[in-house]
Amino acid sequence: MSLSLVQSRALLGLEAAPPFHTKEGQGSGILFIHGFGGNREVWKEVSAALVRDHTVIRVDLPGSGERPGPALVEGGADMFLMPSLYEPCGLNQMYSLAYGTPPLVRATGGLADTVVNYSPAALADGSANGFVCQAATAEAILGTAGLATLVWQDKARWRQLQRNAMAGDFRWTGPARQYLDLYESLRPA
Repeated sequence: MSLSLVQSRALLGLEAAPPFHTKEGQGSGILFIHGFGGNREVWKEVSAALVRDHTVIRVDLPGSGERPGPALVEGGADMFLMPSLYEPCGLNQMYSLAYGTPPLVRATGGLADTVVNYSPAALADGSANGFVCQAATAEAILGTAGLATLVWQDKARWRQLQRNAMAGDFRWTGPARQYLDLYESLRPA
């Protein structure tokens, strides 16, 4: 399984590591962490918990120019973790949804507006497209990641979650039409 994590532009992913990294831990998994943006204390707790069971590799994945590292990690990940403390809009979760990479987000701002939490009922009705954790704590993040891992292990449920994610339409065409219709309805005849 590969996982990608964003918290105010910090990435955590699995698979290919760029050449500049540090390594900690002795566990079976390999995790990549890009930066520690946002709440450093939460990330220290998450990193300490991960090192107990996984190999943790900290890396820098530049996202501009000829090396679109974060986009490659995000598109190739099984899951995208973005437990931001605040996020007025959030584009990364929408990119993840488009790639079929279900996001795991904290309920805040645009993340809460675009990611519908997994439940069997929400999956069945086609609305679930990711995982939402309420608290900004290491325990809440790891607990939600545990649920996501259980769903990931059930390939039929995971594929349906991916299909739901990719079916989302976050283009401006629909909202722009709605605003235009509203303005037209308010215009004097």
